[in-house]
Amino acid sequence: MDDTARRNAVPTRQTPKDCCGDESSIRYDCRSSKRQMVLQMYHEVDRIIADPRFQSVNHVLPSRLEERSLDSLGRSQFEVITANVLPFDVDATAETLWAMWMQRSYGLMKTTRLHDHHATEDGVTRVFEGVLQTKSENARVVTKNVVRRFVEADRVVMTAIALMQLVDLDGKQMDDVYTRAQV
Repeated sequence: MDDTARRNAVPTRQTPKDCCGDESSIRYDCRSSKRQMVLQMYHEVDRIIADPRFQSVNHVLPSRLEERSLDSLGRSQFEVITANVLPFDVDATAETLWAMWMQRSYGLMKTTRLHDHHATEDGVTRVFEGVLQTKSENARVVTKNVVRRFVEADRVVMTAIALMQLVDLDGKQMDDVYTRAQV
């Protein structure tokens, strides 16, 4: 099963308009534009899978490709493409991954306040506050996720956008620190 990810890192001191790519910020509704972006990402899946950087004779899985560049606005952009073969049935794997996306809380982040959660058979949008904890730091964030699933005859494609605003780091207020990840 191939897993492709593209991550865009937005530099600090960007306005909310720059973070969301439209007139909205994490605090406001930019779901429509993000839904359109996850649809566009779906249409790029075959191009990404056919990327010549992945097509080599001695290609051994798992593999990971990372590149740093600047986008058209001069912001730092990190592209990470990973591929792996999982020893599980594609349908069971897709259902498990989808169940994880449908949860109101997942991963390393503990949800502290849910502002909005809307799930359908093939999509999830949510806005929530949470705490990320490591051994040495605690970060409080506000996150907006838009996730979409596309079920085809021979594969299941999931695309997602996560916007995250860092509110404080170990009790120190952070201003204008945003990240956007496209998965």
